[in-house]
Amino acid sequence: MRSDDGADLLVRPGRPEDLDAVATMFSAARRAAVPSMPPPVHTVEEDHAWLADQLAGDREAWVAERDGQVLGLLLLENDWLHSLYVDPGHQGEGIGSVLVDLAKTLRPEGLQLWVFQTNTGARRLYARHGFVEREETDGRANEERAPDVRMQWSPVPDVSVAELRGRIDVIDDHLARLLEERAQVTAQIQERKRTPGHGGRDREREREIVERMAEHAPHLGAERLALIMDAVIRASLDAAGHPED
Repeated sequence: MRSDDGADLLVRPGRPEDLDAVATMFSAARRAAVPSMPPPVHTVEEDHAWLADQLAGDREAWVAERDGQVLGLLLLENDWLHSLYVDPGHQGEGIGSVLVDLAKTLRPEGLQLWVFQTNTGARRLYARHGFVEREETDGRANEERAPDVRMQWSPVPDVSVAELRGRIDVIDDHLARLLEERAQVTAQIQERKRTPGHGGRDREREREIVERMAEHAPHLGAERLALIMDAVIRASLDAAGHPED
């Protein structure tokens, strides 16, 4: 198949003769992903041997290429999206989206996957394609021993309120940890400021923060984010021991 994004991307089943090109791309992508992903636990030689098995049929393998250059790899195993990697020099070109769409086409009854909690870019990509975060772990079950998240895509749009509330619980847990971390950093800043507390607030910087956040949260928009961040900053300053006079 060819992608419809005008980039002349060819997506086809992977073959054993693709091994060297796939291994080169995979190793580059895996190592470029640090620190979003934990450092690799396998050598390049071990990766090469593992990929040889994948292309020989251990899992369903697909490659994305342009002008004969391998730019992406997709591995499927039953209803699992096992692996998805894109050449680090060609990320942001929609190759990952093409491969995710292919996976959904090949598994119309649904898919699930594991992604590291720190890999926020991949989590956003999968979320844009309808994957929902279902479970978090401390990472003890994976080779890297790094916390991960199980995400799931289902073609059935009828999701129960209980499931949606469960997703909110996961999001709120993330949010609580981030707010706690932000409050701790705020306290450190207050110790270094000439005028700590509410009297030393930098409104220009707060405006820049809101504008930057609005780029990542267009649905909320700058006006709502300004209200949210004002409350967050006030609470952080209070927690730092600088309550309003």
